[in-house]
Amino acid sequence: MFYCAMKLKLLFILLTSGLIQSLAAQTDEGDWMLGGTLNFSINHDSQSEPTTTNKNLYKYLSYSISPQVGKFVKKDLLVGMNVSYQGYNWTNHLQNTNELIFRQKSQIIGIGAITRKYFSITDKVYFFAQGNINYFHRNFYEISNQIIGERKYNTNGLGIRGYGGISYFPKKWFAIEALISPISYSYEVSREDQPNVESSDSRHNFQFGINTTSIFLGINFFINKR
Repeated sequence: MFYCAMKLKLLFILLTSGLIQSLAAQTDEGDWMLGGTLNFSINHDSQSEPTTTNKNLYKYLSYSISPQVGKFVKKDLLVGMNVSYQGYNWTNHLQNTNELIFRQKSQIIGIGAITRKYFSITDKVYFFAQGNINYFHRNFYEISNQIIGERKYNTNGLGIRGYGGISYFPKKWFAIEALISPISYSYEVSREDQPNVESSDSRHNFQFGINTTSIFLGINFFINKR
């Protein structure tokens, strides 16, 4: 079996030196925070067929990017917005013949609002609680050489997610963060896009708990109003 995986989660920001007007910026009223999330994952796997010498080759690629901007409306209280784009591509081929067994593709575009409250522990260490609410649209495509054939879905949904975390400020204009998302809720309405088929489905999804996919590390940058 061959397996390789690469995963990167970080908060990113593009700043010019002219934007940083003062090194005294932190979490005061009128200050700005710029950042976001970037995620990239690749997985390759193979499994032998029990009755033949053939192998199933699985390839999975996922990626997401979500820049965000926020302003402190009060000291230690930030409100802002983010946009997001996510996608994945999952395929299964036979090694000897390169025959396609199935393929799944999905793209998600979202926009939302964020609220974050900081609580000072020391001059350089802060605890924060954050809430996100997002509207999203998903396109899903699946093709299989078996019973499923070809299917397409369009999904619109609303998601709410809660976060908690710790920020460490080695400098007053940027922070290194550990972010955990233990709770989330989403409501989705899906419609199947096929000729002569009218099908829709709605679902509620509630999650509570912590695992490796709900923990993020990264950096945010802060711009002083002065």
